[in-house]
Amino acid sequence: MKNPLPPRHDVRDTWAGFADSVLNSYKYKVKLTPGGQKKGRAARQAMDAFAHNKEGLAAEMACISEVKDPELIPPMLANVKVSMPVS
Repeated sequence: MKNPLPPRHDVRDTWAGFADSVLNSYKYKVKLTPGGQKKGRAARQAMDAFAHNKEGLAAEMACISEVKDPELIPPMLANVKVSMPVS
């Protein structure tokens, strides 16, 4: 079976073109960059940023506040720095 992808194709090259336009449609977003925070602290900081979003509706804020640490920490990346992106 012949490989349909051109040589040296990298998914990251493709993703870079989409990232800005796709992420601009989300109301709640944080930027994760390499850093020294542990998973739990980074997850709580991201949720704190979501909870203090001025554009959030009451129902959305209620849903955000219901997410607890055991659900939040496992999918979070380790060794990151959390920051609010400039919109």
